[in-house]
Amino acid sequence: MELPEFVKKIDGFYNFPVFEKILVVGYYIHTVKQKERFVASDINAAFDSLHIAKPTNASSQLTAMTKGFVKKILGTTKGFKLNSSSRENIEAK
Repeated sequence: MELPEFVKKIDGFYNFPVFEKILVVGYYIHTVKQKERFVASDINAAFDSLHIAKPTNASSQLTAMTKGFVKKILGTTKGFKLNSSSRENIEAK
């Protein structure tokens, strides 16, 4: 399944804030593309394929989501991956 088909199944995707779109794209990369980790260039390419504006600075936004009390994603030197609660939230949409 290609990304445009995938996001059609998520009600209101195009109205989500950028960070939520990043989480959905990350989920797609994990589950459909079966990549263990993703990087900023994967996110930018996905936004391009959807013909929507790319995040201003995907790398810094990804890094920001790894910090704070509620981490949305986990980061390593090899890239990023969604935590289990982020995955569950997307599966519920």
